[in-house]
Amino acid sequence: MVLSLLRGAWRKLSGAPPNQTVLEMARANALLIDVRSAQEFSYGHIEGALWLPLDRIRADIARAIPDRSQALILYCRSGARSRQARAIIAELGYDHAINGGGMAALRALLKRPLVRGPD
Repeated sequence: MVLSLLRGAWRKLSGAPPNQTVLEMARANALLIDVRSAQEFSYGHIEGALWLPLDRIRADIARAIPDRSQALILYCRSGARSRQARAIIAELGYDHAINGGGMAALRALLKRPLVRGPD
């Protein structure tokens, strides 16, 4: 019961579609979106992540990801900027986006390597 309540609370905070976890979304070919600064991205990002910084996401997401039904997992250093980014893109009609939280925890969960430099 407690676990069920915690999952529900996490889904509400993260924006996860009902009954979908980060791992399930990743396995379903969700795109990883890194919303950190250019410097943070170049120091290291999750392999395969697309860089769309928070301060440019409103202007650039439609060009980068025209399909508003594409599943997206957003992340940053701690989860705060990715939460803001998720709210912004939800306003733009991207309704299959989730806040993946902080990069270190997400990378460990997904078991993906860290890439240094631009992709």
